[in-house]
Amino acid sequence: MKNLIFTTADINYFDFFYNEWYVSLNENNDLKNIDVLVLDYGFSKEQLQILKKTNIKVLKCVNDGFPNSIKFRDIVPFLKKHKYDQVMTTDGGDIIFQGDISALLKENKDSYRAVCEEKSLPFVKLLAGDSFTKDDLEKIKKVLEDTKMINAGVVVAPYKKFISMSNEICSLIKKHTFGPDQIAINYIFYRDGFHELENIYNFMFTTNNLYFRIKKGVFYLSKNKKPLIVHNTGKRDITRIIKQFGYGEGKNTYSKVQLFFTRLFIRFGNIFR
Repeated sequence: MKNLIFTTADINYFDFFYNEWYVSLNENNDLKNIDVLVLDYGFSKEQLQILKKTNIKVLKCVNDGFPNSIKFRDIVPFLKKHKYDQVMTTDGGDIIFQGDISALLKENKDSYRAVCEEKSLPFVKLLAGDSFTKDDLEKIKKVLEDTKMINAGVVVAPYKKFISMSNEICSLIKKHTFGPDQIAINYIFYRDGFHELENIYNFMFTTNNLYFRIKKGVFYLSKNKKPLIVHNTGKRDITRIIKQFGYGEGKNTYSKVQLFFTRLFIRFGNIFR
């Protein structure tokens, strides 16, 4: 049975999705047994013509909320019509692939899977807003007390669990803005159990203290080990550490000073919140 990898994009993020996210996934992975799907939150006619020449499946969706949140609403009808073994979703505007990620779809197949951020962040307080009812928010806070934050930029689950998770996320979230999907996923995973992935499957710069370097546009850890999925986290481009982020030579620069102070702020800034 095939697996599914899906993401989201709109007219503004199409170029990154296609030229960085998809090209890096395609060049580093055998996609014979994998369907690649993009949830279309507003592509132009020209962009859709480009996709017609590829093996990428396109699902037209209504853009009435933050895409990384409403995607869980929009994927369920598709999944009910198309059965898969494993389902994986990633962000589409700030992630590239640097290697073979097939192990994500072959190992711990009965579990939810995701990477945890190293720093302990008050993310429920920062991201909840008015997206949950008071009762649900209290339940969430109890489950997530003293936990490491799971980053929802890369999430993998068996088919039925992914549908169940998506339905519950939609039930929990009352306002689809930036952030509540992260809280809902953390709540479901910690309540039901999950397998914590090695950080090479969702390598983040700001909340990970590991040394890294860039050579000819490629990210390396110590001993020339490459993170297989690189995630340039941030709400807007201006807040993201890596500039000219993308796949290939000539991409990816950063300021060591900015990285140092960003990590310092995340580490110690939480004390004052």
